[in-house]
Amino acid sequence: MASPVDMLDALLLVAPTPFSVYGVISMWCIGLTAVLATARQVLKLSYGPWRLIHSILAIVIVGTAAAHAFLIEGAMGANSKLVLIIVTLVAVTAAALEMNLLRPYRQRRALQAR
Repeated sequence: MASPVDMLDALLLVAPTPFSVYGVISMWCIGLTAVLATARQVLKLSYGPWRLIHSILAIVIVGTAAAHAFLIEGAMGANSKLVLIIVTLVAVTAAALEMNLLRPYRQRRALQAR
């Protein structure tokens, strides 16, 4: 269990445990994603830049959450935890590449072929 002082240290990124820093960074990026999604119209962000920002935040969220999970000692064994983290990172990276690079490239090629 964490005390209020531990939580304050984690939120200020001065906690002595490295896993808490990764967890807090992930949490703040999730909050930023929610704010950006809610305020997209107010900020006048078109879909392309918003999708790129969203994808970058998703990669940061998953990466820091993976580091956070890996550093926590718990019920999961180290090997199974590492395999699960690697699979998650590969899936998120593949999705980000598909959405931001491969799909737009295929769409441009299809338009040029016409």
